[in-house]
Amino acid sequence: GVAIVCALVPFGLSFLAQLGVNQPEHTTDTIKVAAIQGNVPRLGLEFNAQRRAVLDNHVNVTQELADSGEDVDIVLWPENSSDVNPFRDRQARALINEAVDSVGVPILVGTLTVDEVGERNTMQVFETDYEPGDYHHKKYLQPFGETMPLRDLLIHVSDYVELAGDFKPGDGPGVVNMDGSVVGVATCYEVIFDNAFRSSIDNGAQILTSPTNNATFGFSDMTYQQLAMSRMRAIEADRAMVVPATSGVSAIVQPDGTVSQHTEIFEPGYLVEELPLRDSLTFAMRYGWWVQLVLTVFGVAGAGYAWWIKRQPRNRLRDAKSAKETTATKL
Repeated sequence: GVAIVCALVPFGLSFLAQLGVNQPEHTTDTIKVAAIQGNVPRLGLEFNAQRRAVLDNHVNVTQELADSGEDVDIVLWPENSSDVNPFRDRQARALINEAVDSVGVPILVGTLTVDEVGERNTMQVFETDYEPGDYHHKKYLQPFGETMPLRDLLIHVSDYVELAGDFKPGDGPGVVNMDGSVVGVATCYEVIFDNAFRSSIDNGAQILTSPTNNATFGFSDMTYQQLAMSRMRAIEADRAMVVPATSGVSAIVQPDGTVSQHTEIFEPGYLVEELPLRDSLTFAMRYGWWVQLVLTVFGVAGAGYAWWIKRQPRNRLRDAKSAKETTATKL
């Protein structure tokens, strides 16, 4: 009986989770979005020149979008598309302003910023008047990359500790306002965490984006694994998802999880699509934490029950053998 219940509970929760998902009546409007993939130079440049080349690439692809005559409402750049801080570097700021001017709409730019807390991995909106708008400081930092757990201790063990960043996590609402629409943002690694977009939805996100930089992973499957996570988040939240990546794959994901467009790896390009803005609050977004807790409890209970059942034949066999030995001794 316990085994049957453990099997049926996940099925029942999955059935409940799909209720209210992808219902047209929850579409309040549409927005035309462009995702930019500038690509990264592969060889032959020192570090600072490489970072500037990446920014140049995203400016150039944005100009190509403008030259195509496509009218869009917002433009999304990937994480690290401007690793040169535009608040401290005039040339970087001028290039971003040039890109905004070319398309005439707000651009969400992945950059590095510094404030009184420390260094931040930031997605920053630049408005059509060239002024900075809303921003999202990455909340969930990648350990051993953007931050180093137990840094003060491990520095005595390995020199490689110093190669890890020392970024500070944000604590914002997980959304930015662009052209009157509320965009939920989870940067790269953040897409792993359920609560990232749950926070965005709680704060009014109508569409989602997961800007990412997968260049260091080369042609591995990592970028496709991350895209699969983004597709699941789109289904969970009942929102369209835009994934702009520096080197690919960039993709546009519909609320039902289907990928309607995508780029190839290490090729510059852009994607444009009219996407729905949604106001739904799905079972997963409303009760997701409780679903995890219930599944964990039943999973542990099922594993414990299976272990107990597995031990029963051995116990009976041992008891029978002991009884036989006792009888033989008496005789």
